[in-house]
Amino acid sequence: MKKVIALLLAVCLAVSLFGCSAVTPDVVTTTPTTKPNGENAKYPSWTVSDEDAVAASKTVIATVGDYQLTNGELNVYYWEGIYSFLNKYGSYASYLGLDYTKPFDTQGPTGKEDSWQKLFIEDALSAWHINAAVAMVGEKMDIKMPAYLQKDLDNYWDTMEDAAKQGGYD
Repeated sequence: MKKVIALLLAVCLAVSLFGCSAVTPDVVTTTPTTKPNGENAKYPSWTVSDEDAVAASKTVIATVGDYQLTNGELNVYYWEGIYSFLNKYGSYASYLGLDYTKPFDTQGPTGKEDSWQKLFIEDALSAWHINAAVAMVGEKMDIKMPAYLQKDLDNYWDTMEDAAKQGGYD
């Protein structure tokens, strides 16, 4: 129990002391987003074509200590945050200003100037920053992962590739 409390305190300290050199992803926007009535959208867009996203997937966009976040990894955190939000709020998300039928970069939460896209990106960066800080503290305290979890982690990519093939994906 003392190790858990020490770890939590260390994480809080690490987050506050180390900070994160994360920046807003430097992604070139595609054509300006427009609202259905044709006027320019008030929200900035970080949306790119699929080809540009694949080309930029290995670009490092944030660092904490020795940990680096690539644009491709940010995409995973981004969608994980969206699915978590949708699981939490479900159909009530519309009361917060989220319309599932429109791109996230063309709309924002009720009463906010930021787009949903920007908020989900910021949440993704924050989640990664916390994970990196926890990993740094765990390494410093020499905390080891249980063998059964390490085995799952070591086999993660093979498991994901198998699931993709079974699902009919390349």
